[in-house]
Amino acid sequence: DVTAQFMAEEAAHAAQRQLVDLTDSIPGAVYQVRRDAGGLHMTFVSAGIEGLYGVEKVKAYDVEALLAKVHPDDRAALDAEIEAAFRNGRNVQFEYRIIVDGQVKWIRAQAVARREAPDAVVWNGLLTDISQLKDAEAKLRMQQDRYERAVRGSRDGVWDYDLSADTIYY
Repeated sequence: DVTAQFMAEEAAHAAQRQLVDLTDSIPGAVYQVRRDAGGLHMTFVSAGIEGLYGVEKVKAYDVEALLAKVHPDDRAALDAEIEAAFRNGRNVQFEYRIIVDGQVKWIRAQAVARREAPDAVVWNGLLTDISQLKDAEAKLRMQQDRYERAVRGSRDGVWDYDLSADTIYY
């Protein structure tokens, strides 16, 4: 029956459009990458990659173009993380920096692994911009350092008592 086939195809197209709409609206970038004997291959990436990496979605399927944006100080560690995750068929959670238009961004990559064959792993994941979080962490560390230097320089003792835990902190 041609009508049934047409309806099934329309339903499949609608589901595909819905999936693309959903993944494109998620902050960050949803992706699927496959590692096999031939290397890394991007098999899916959402439109959010444009805002993260500053590359058009169609160009993001070139994994080397994305890896070229990784900060030089983070590239070896990222490569090692990917290799270890491939060897062990494990999930990925890694934070690294990229350089986009001269600006440094912090990225968190999280992905769930699925081994497809002895020499092939697929990761379904999410890339998010954590630059604001890293900036806040740096400011907090700086304030903590300033506080500790001020206390040491004052030659006064400082302590805190946590009543609920019955613990004293010096």
